[in-house]
Amino acid sequence: MERLNAARVNFKHHSIRLSSSDIEKFRVNVTDFFQDNTPLIFGVVFDEISMTSLIQNTTVRSLLDEATTLIEQGTTGEALNKIAIAFAELKSDFLERKEVWRHRKLFFSKNPFFNIPQMSQADRKFVDFAKQVVASIEALQEGMQVLSLGLDYQRYVQFYLLTPHVVRFVGTFGYQAPPIKYTEDTLPSVERCRFCHNFVVTSAIYLQNLDFEVEP
Repeated sequence: MERLNAARVNFKHHSIRLSSSDIEKFRVNVTDFFQDNTPLIFGVVFDEISMTSLIQNTTVRSLLDEATTLIEQGTTGEALNKIAIAFAELKSDFLERKEVWRHRKLFFSKNPFFNIPQMSQADRKFVDFAKQVVASIEALQEGMQVLSLGLDYQRYVQFYLLTPHVVRFVGTFGYQAPPIKYTEDTLPSVERCRFCHNFVVTSAIYLQNLDFEVEP
């Protein structure tokens, strides 16, 4: 570490550049330093450290840890489902904890008026039209939620396009992502999963810093 610091000083103050081989040696030395000393100081294995440990929401953290394991096992399709559900849980948890104050809603909820028994053909056409309108409004509302929370909208669009659609069920079932049958050619890449994983981690930490208590 002293040699690393000396090299840093030479580069910063004297413009002495390092060779590629020297940089690789320092990378190995620093990695060894952290692997040896992290368990002694913090009681954890260096290679097991993850940004997910900073997430306070236990459900979101658990889903992301499961996704990490699935990525390592090569089960990227299931990992992407976990990641998509984790983001849905993260966003709804933050919003719903603010909406309980005086029963004021930040956003409208879905209107379940479509379950009409024995519809006529005219009624069915109206319901189909209404469903399309509601779907469009929900898409706009989703974008408004992300923007209003201050999340990175460009990265969110990428995340939205890369992850499966998530459905929320009434009761104790929570969020679920309908299973997708992937082929060898369509199986999500590890890079795709890691991008989505990192987006959820970054969003979770940001919302924790943004969080506030609503006084009655």
